[in-house]
Amino acid sequence: MAAQYLCDGGCGVDITDKSKANKRGQLVKLKYCNKCVKAADTAVKQRDELHDSLMAAWKDGIDAIATDFHKGRKNARLAD
Repeated sequence: MAAQYLCDGGCGVDITDKSKANKRGQLVKLKYCNKCVKAADTAVKQRDELHDSLMAAWKDGIDAIATDFHKGRKNARLAD
């Protein structure tokens, strides 16, 4: 079955290889065009950096809470 590829990056441009195009029974698939893939890569990298910084802050906070709990409690266990 032939497929038509449309950009999923917001521009909606048709990026189908015209030499393989067949309009009958065509399946529409979404992927990024060359222009939008750069913006998507940037957004994903920014999201990953934010996730990493939030995870580091979360771990530091959890470690601080556990340290405070264990002060003066030699054999104490703190549930997860």
